[in-house]
Amino acid sequence: MALICSLRFLLLVQLTQLIADSQVTMSPIKPTEVPTNLFERSQWIMTQLRLRGTNLSRLAVENDLHRQVVSLALTSPHARAEELIADALGTKPRVLFPERFNASGVRLYGRRDRRISAAENVTRVAAQR
Repeated sequence: MALICSLRFLLLVQLTQLIADSQVTMSPIKPTEVPTNLFERSQWIMTQLRLRGTNLSRLAVENDLHRQVVSLALTSPHARAEELIADALGTKPRVLFPERFNASGVRLYGRRDRRISAAENVTRVAAQR
């Protein structure tokens, strides 16, 4: 497992350097590209941020938020942090975190629907796609 993680990291570093060297512009994110699994989505978002030359800590510092607030936004609702992440990726929060919004795009009141688990909520949103 450690070998796979280190190889993934090395590949990511090389890819980041390649993009920085070649001045490649990143294409807009489509809703179908975002993983529905919470862990995979968190990893995907962090990778996309690295590819764009930033990370969660840098977003937090630049916008006067604590680093953990931005990190926790990957798994828990936090409107301001979600908007920072989405802006850095050139998309909208409802594309990255669809389970936190209703069908018309309005943020669900407060935290995600507590009547069902987060996994069920993600599955429900994925089925709507």
